[in-house]
Amino acid sequence: MSLHENILANLEGFSLAKYSTWFFYGPDRLLFDCGEGVSTTMGNRIYAVERILLSHGHGAHVAGLPGFLYSRASSMGDTSKPLAIYFPRGDGMIGKLRRYIEQILPNPPFQLTWHEIDDSAEIDLGVPDRLIRCFKTDHLPRGLTLGYAIVERRNRLKPEFANLAQAEIVRIVREKGREHLTAEYAKNLVVYSGDSSALAPRVAEEAEVLLHEATFLDATERDQGGHATVAEALRTAVEAGARSVLLFHLSTRYQRKAAKEAIEKAIQDERVSIPVYYTFPRGLPTHFVKVQ
Repeated sequence: MSLHENILANLEGFSLAKYSTWFFYGPDRLLFDCGEGVSTTMGNRIYAVERILLSHGHGAHVAGLPGFLYSRASSMGDTSKPLAIYFPRGDGMIGKLRRYIEQILPNPPFQLTWHEIDDSAEIDLGVPDRLIRCFKTDHLPRGLTLGYAIVERRNRLKPEFANLAQAEIVRIVREKGREHLTAEYAKNLVVYSGDSSALAPRVAEEAEVLLHEATFLDATERDQGGHATVAEALRTAVEAGARSVLLFHLSTRYQRKAAKEAIEKAIQDERVSIPVYYTFPRGLPTHFVKVQ
């Protein structure tokens, strides 16, 4: 199983434009956004979540938060496990939701921390060489909206040594040490766009799995800014050198057949050769459809 296939096997979620979006990545115990239905779908596995990363305060991305926290406080699980919530600095809608939650759940049995962050923030995951990188997205005309990337610090051969024979590499390591040959780089494992226009390819460079919103099948149907088309999302994936892409947030105006045909056409038009998956509106929660 390839790395991107392993990541997708450990990823679940749901996205219905204007209604609910959330994705849970088990290995790092992360919840990207918290739309309604999270608790109902995940059940007792909500206790596995250690961090919730909110992209912005629109209801489709945060409406599940009160129920999620209430369930964590009262259901059949370890109600003492701490939970951290991260959200864009200055997001007034999330601020109001936080005050509401503090009223209905004034003394949760677990440690609940809220972290207001900027697009330059890095979140420590508590494991060596692994972190969350935050970046600014283009969704709202005013205010900060965020995307998130799970990043792993790795080492690889410097370009000038890439074509050396193995015996020569061994000799240099013995004489000058491995550090002389290698350089550290940041490997994008999972990149999550939240709601946004097409991401800049640099933020998703060589991502194993790019989760990119794709609200519209065609640019002529775009009736509001801050959202991407299927073709734009695929173009970003190709230009970023992503290993796979998962399209989400398709508009509910589309029927299943039309969506699948439009995605297949965009794959051909954009000459996409990597695996493409999508979540279909009104589909089953956690069910991702592979197109190629």
